[in-house]
Amino acid sequence: MNKEAKQEIKQRKANIKGVETFIRKQVGLKEGRNFIDRISARQDYILDVSNPKTILVNGSQKTFYQMIAIRDFEVWSIKIKKGQKGAWLEEGAKIGKGCWADDESIVYAEGTMIVNDSYVKNSRIFNGVEIDNTFVSNSKLTCINPQECLSFCFCSVISSNIRVMEKATFKECFFNETNITNDVPSASCENFYNYNNTDGLDFFGNID
Repeated sequence: MNKEAKQEIKQRKANIKGVETFIRKQVGLKEGRNFIDRISARQDYILDVSNPKTILVNGSQKTFYQMIAIRDFEVWSIKIKKGQKGAWLEEGAKIGKGCWADDESIVYAEGTMIVNDSYVKNSRIFNGVEIDNTFVSNSKLTCINPQECLSFCFCSVISSNIRVMEKATFKECFFNETNITNDVPSASCENFYNYNNTDGLDFFGNID
């Protein structure tokens, strides 16, 4: 094992220990252990509440906390190691067990949900976007009107700009270098549903 690998392992252990120490100082040793056990039964990470980060969002200051993996696991053939740092999450954002977002990503809490073996890389996830069993890379996903529903299923979306007036639900898709914004009236999800490949699509109109 080289020097860099040893240093990475040391840092990951320090990441976990730092958060555990902070929690136990707040609630006591026994309750701190119980808290961490309860978290690990539901998800694969804890939030580094000891080091919050403030980000300006639409003129308002919001607080985000960084994910830290609490066990080794794998998602989309990418190995996540215990103690590895991940995305910055606003309190209330939901990232399910077996999912991960990397340390270059930001996930906002306004109804966002990342579930079922999804992986987010270098992306921004906003306002009511639901991601299910999907790989999202270098993308920005946001919903303006979360009352409607647009579904992407078994799709590959690369180097695209997509604007629709629907709630976005993505399942078993691949997104790369993509902006998806739902603010076009009378859009339909039919042409994107089931086994579509939209490589290179630059879409700014109604889907008919």
